[in-house]
Amino acid sequence: MASGITDSSLTYHLQNARAHGVTREEIAAIITHAAMYVGWPKGWAVFRLAKEVWKEEEPALTEKDRYESAIFFPVGEPNPYGEFFVGQSRKEKRKARMQQEMIEPDNSPLGRVSGSGVNGSRKV
Repeated sequence: MASGITDSSLTYHLQNARAHGVTREEIAAIITHAAMYVGWPKGWAVFRLAKEVWKEEEPALTEKDRYESAIFFPVGEPNPYGEFFVGQSRKEKRKARMQQEMIEPDNSPLGRVSGSGVNGSRKV
């Protein structure tokens, strides 16, 4: 991948892979895996080449198909557990709990500081 993007050799190998039955989804997984080793910028360059090799002439039927062909990655199915997530982070939950208890939130990273020194001790 690293050297093949500078000449036409990688395009040849991608065309050969397609001719031997490698699907668009399979090559996307292979490139993603290999990109972690050769570097993500080179991986993106290979995705561009693969997108040209696996370009389909037939028009996309749905909006999802059009989007999927534009980004090269397959789009998965919706998350069946999405209904169980309310979208609140820990920080938001803590803030809501503190408001219910009528306590002011503590924004200090070290906790509350009282007196002249830390934890009420005096500096001499």
